[in-house]
Amino acid sequence: MKKILLIGSTGYIGKRLIKIIKKNFQIITPQRKKSFIDISNKDSLKKFISNDLDYIINLSGQESTKKIMKKIILQGNKNIIELVSKLKKKIEVIFFSTSLVYGYSKYQIKENSKINPLSDYAKIKTQAEKLYIKSKIHFRLLRVSNVYDKIYEGRSVIRKIFNSIYSKNKINISNINCFRNYISLDDLCLSINKMLCSGLNKKNIYNLGNENLKLITIIKMFETSSRRKVNYYNNRIKLKNIPSQKINNNLFNEEFEVLYRDQLENKIKNFYTT
Repeated sequence: MKKILLIGSTGYIGKRLIKIIKKNFQIITPQRKKSFIDISNKDSLKKFISNDLDYIINLSGQESTKKIMKKIILQGNKNIIELVSKLKKKIEVIFFSTSLVYGYSKYQIKENSKINPLSDYAKIKTQAEKLYIKSKIHFRLLRVSNVYDKIYEGRSVIRKIFNSIYSKNKINISNINCFRNYISLDDLCLSINKMLCSGLNKKNIYNLGNENLKLITIIKMFETSSRRKVNYYNNRIKLKNIPSQKINNNLFNEEFEVLYRDQLENKIKNFYTT
């Protein structure tokens, strides 16, 4: 059974990913507090990187302050690359990036599309990607879209819309005509499992998402199913100034023969009817 070092195992994606891949892989799950792992500290990270690994999956480095993101995302991945490059065995590092690295585009975005990160988070993820691309180690960069689950946890705009239905407070929407791509947590983790089990590594960079939807479309989905109004303010920010984007996921879907089970509209309907 192949062995995976999973960094970020206690996070939103990590907790669900463990449950799905543990049948097929031996998983090492160091936790920041219990095992004292700090990927920004090379000595701390070195304890967990060895020749008996087959994969490292790095889920760490979510949106935070610029200082923390630079420490975890940039220095952390720099340390991973340096330590892996010294191993005798060729292990593969899977880095979770974001579709936000593309910024705005009015066209469907493929893996070879122009990179134009707008936020600090997207810019730092882009810098981390470049570290891998310049390295000589085996890697895959997954540009993951917006992730949601059946109870709409997390910090996404879907969660904000869901909360606004039962709150008197207005939520601010950058622009209701903004397109973003969405994938359910289960579909994401099942896709990762299929990729790992395939053993294929034809490409190094993949878009990973499912549906391209306008924010106003999602708002209407909630209003129709809940029979309540979403309390929001449309800021009407120009689309070119925000990451309005339609992601093309065909490369990943075709290479790993992925069929997604979840559609956001059905998830919303099921939530209000069960």
